[in-house]
Amino acid sequence: MRTTVATCCVFLLLWQAAVSTGLAPAAFLPAPLAVLSAAGHLLASGIYFDDLAASMSRVLVAFGLSLALALPLAYMAGTSYRMGGVILPLIGFFRYTPVAAFVPLCILWIGIGEPEKVAIIFIGTFFQLVVMLTDAVRAVPEEYYRVARTLGGTRFQVLRDVTVPASASAIYDSLRLGLGWAWSYVVLAELVAATTGVGYRLVEAQRFMRTADVFAGILLVGLVGLLLDVVLEYIKPVFFPWQTRR
Repeated sequence: MRTTVATCCVFLLLWQAAVSTGLAPAAFLPAPLAVLSAAGHLLASGIYFDDLAASMSRVLVAFGLSLALALPLAYMAGTSYRMGGVILPLIGFFRYTPVAAFVPLCILWIGIGEPEKVAIIFIGTFFQLVVMLTDAVRAVPEEYYRVARTLGGTRFQVLRDVTVPASASAIYDSLRLGLGWAWSYVVLAELVAATTGVGYRLVEAQRFMRTADVFAGILLVGLVGLLLDVVLEYIKPVFFPWQTRR
């Protein structure tokens, strides 16, 4: 903890020194206090909370769709290498394609409304989730399956009583990472024709050269994402009580 605090203090001092000495013009790199003041103004005005609610709703819808489709595919690919050979190569192709490359197609096919923004976040998370969840399923020890088969378990029973519970913890960790990606892609999704959201607020601040507001928006976006991750990590023992918190 002390190391973290010390690192943050050194970073802020170097940042302030760069602005105070003129090494970085304030128009391009505002001072830390100016950024904090801008963040306080955003929070006090209530504008940011409206944008946050709009962005969070898009993230939750897109992530929910990603999970609903990725989980069954992951169980199929993770429990059958034949199915994995069918599913994973195609998933891998799209996984390595930059999400920004799909923005023009989403606008062309879907338009510039809410579905387009949800689609961009979905694309950014779905393909990654399939691969991570498949790895989580494949990480179940083979010995578990041998015992289940020896006891006469059917394919469905093995899936229900062995695969699902044994992979649940790793799947939960993968979902934490996936939700972080979804939150990061919401900014990209809101860069085009948005009227609400944290990404829209960043674009608006950049358009009018309010650099402190841009930095404040980035700071708040990062803090919200960090808070989500901390909460998910903290409540993990509620679902998996046999795993102690470090």
